[in-house]
Amino acid sequence: MAAYNIYAQQLSELCHGYPLWFPEPCMYDEVTVGDVGYVREGVFHRLFNATRASDHPSNALYGVPEGFVQLQLPQGSIRRFEKLLDPGAPLYSQSVSKIGIAASATGPGSPTVAGANLQFSCSSNRGAILVLTRRTDREDVMSSCERASKSTFELISGAGISL
Repeated sequence: MAAYNIYAQQLSELCHGYPLWFPEPCMYDEVTVGDVGYVREGVFHRLFNATRASDHPSNALYGVPEGFVQLQLPQGSIRRFEKLLDPGAPLYSQSVSKIGIAASATGPGSPTVAGANLQFSCSSNRGAILVLTRRTDREDVMSSCERASKSTFELISGAGISL
């Protein structure tokens, strides 16, 4: 199994969303509420955003499905959790345990440098660890807004994307 699949499988159990191997998009802004797309090799690929108008720049690459109607989320339907996960606090799968932390610093006579090492142990042949470098927020959609349609799948096929 590929590393990006093991990573997603292991960290999904923590219920913090779908873990992406490469979370930073290269063609557009960060993944946001309303994005419709697919994950391939640990990367999310946006096709369009259902909460934005059909002529919005985020919908320019592939367009929107035939008969597209912009999804209007009711006021208060998005719940934002700020500072949900702190930088440096590791998340790890059930097969992994943190066994130590070591700090180091250099002082007088050389540039001051501080560092830390985290040590982990894995009780299985599969495990995953995520250590964030910046604060993380999360947004959840509180209303039921599932809208799967034939036209969305036609858009995917028309773009030459095989899933």
